[in-house]
Amino acid sequence: MNDTLIITSTFDEHADFMTPVLESRGNAVFRFNTDSLCQYQIDFRPDLCEVRLFDKKSLKTIRISDEISVWFRRPSPDKSHDQLLDEGGIKYSRAEGKDFIKSIMFWCKSAFWISPPLSLYYNRIKTNQLCAAVDSGLRIPKTLVSQDPELVKQFWSECHGKVIAKTLKLPYVHAQNEYYVLRTKLLTETDLEKQNLYLCPLIYQERIETVFEIRIVTLGTRIFSFRHDRNSVTDVVDIRSGGLASRKCISIDLPDFIRNQIQALVKKLDASFASMDMLVDINENYYFVDLNPNGQWLWLELLTGIKISEALAHALVTKTLPQ
Repeated sequence: MNDTLIITSTFDEHADFMTPVLESRGNAVFRFNTDSLCQYQIDFRPDLCEVRLFDKKSLKTIRISDEISVWFRRPSPDKSHDQLLDEGGIKYSRAEGKDFIKSIMFWCKSAFWISPPLSLYYNRIKTNQLCAAVDSGLRIPKTLVSQDPELVKQFWSECHGKVIAKTLKLPYVHAQNEYYVLRTKLLTETDLEKQNLYLCPLIYQERIETVFEIRIVTLGTRIFSFRHDRNSVTDVVDIRSGGLASRKCISIDLPDFIRNQIQALVKKLDASFASMDMLVDINENYYFVDLNPNGQWLWLELLTGIKISEALAHALVTKTLPQ
């Protein structure tokens, strides 16, 4: 029996869904919720070259080694002792917990990972994605990265006032022990006069008038592609602002040249898994928007019945990616 370690957090529907899928294939699954470290007994003995985790709730044990498969799903900071600590104590305990997660990464760096944390870090930076997309032959919207008011206003004029703004990497702000999502925003002329817009470099892109959008999920060289149309009543700039009820989603086949460019992008980024968004305009031009190297896909499976979960389980069980 193989062991699969899922590094995630308590509230993760993807991990909930995948656990029985993996177990049905004979894998022993150990779920490590990093936001609740008190749930586990951590037994790390460098002198014996052993790392073990014991789950006090499920009574499961896993020995961390290069022989396991690891799904680095969605870890979040430890909140076990937030009620007992002041702000400084919370920052300290969370930093120490984060460093322990890093130690797991280095301890079993030769294990089969989806996805390796170092590649996740690199691939979350949107400028890296955009440059790699261009190098792979993909078309991207007209783009400016800047914090300079004059350049941003000039770019806004060049794009006839149709410009969206988004972050370089972090899509959230951490304040008062809570996380707030920073959504992609369509800029108005009034926004251009706000000084807080220029506190740090942001990504500014020409807004593409789309006929439809495509969500693509890649696992190794395998590509799952879906067309989704917005309900005109709930039209939003950022897909994260809409619910499933506002979406019509179907599985589609991409043109061969787009598939080849996506595979080149995945190879260039060394991304074992990714979800990405593309836009298609009235002239059938395909625009790469961005990718999430650890993005959501379960909603696509639930809406279309396409078994992404089975492909992911096969990779984790066999420790091989589709070639």
